[in-house]
Amino acid sequence: MSIQLKLSNNSKSSFFVDIEKFPTKVKVPASKSDYLSQIITGIFFTLFGYVLFRSNLLEDSITPNLLFGLAMGTFGGFNLAKALFGTKGSASLTFHERYVEAKQEHWFTKKKWQTPYSEFKGVKTRKGIRPKRGDLQPFQIIELIHQDASKTLPLYAKRGSKRQTKLLEDYAEKFNVPVL
Repeated sequence: MSIQLKLSNNSKSSFFVDIEKFPTKVKVPASKSDYLSQIITGIFFTLFGYVLFRSNLLEDSITPNLLFGLAMGTFGGFNLAKALFGTKGSASLTFHERYVEAKQEHWFTKKKWQTPYSEFKGVKTRKGIRPKRGDLQPFQIIELIHQDASKTLPLYAKRGSKRQTKLLEDYAEKFNVPVL
């Protein structure tokens, strides 16, 4: 499971890990709208597919409606399973002097790990695209990069095109890692 920063289009437009003193605990925002839409879509397609499948089940041959109902029900079931058992839950990061501790939770899963800063490759900036309606500005994202991509951590995100060079250098100095 990886920690994914989800800044929704209509709520928070920035994320910032302020590391003035250790330990610092930060909750990584995750979009709840993804779960709700997957649950609604899953229930709709599962029920509609079931009704279509059930109404055509009594016929002697396999009909297109029977197969279509089966496909819709399967699609709905996968959406429900993805919403309920997916890995995009909430996460909290606690930055200590020598290591970081991550806790990830979803409805039925919990995961906790610790990693020393010496295992990270460095800090890196990148553009993330998740535009608002009518707003095509990307997010500027700073991440603490790990060899294992699932342990790469978000440190900063803000909508706009201005690169945060000073903040990137501050993070690199604080964690004693290079700027990539």
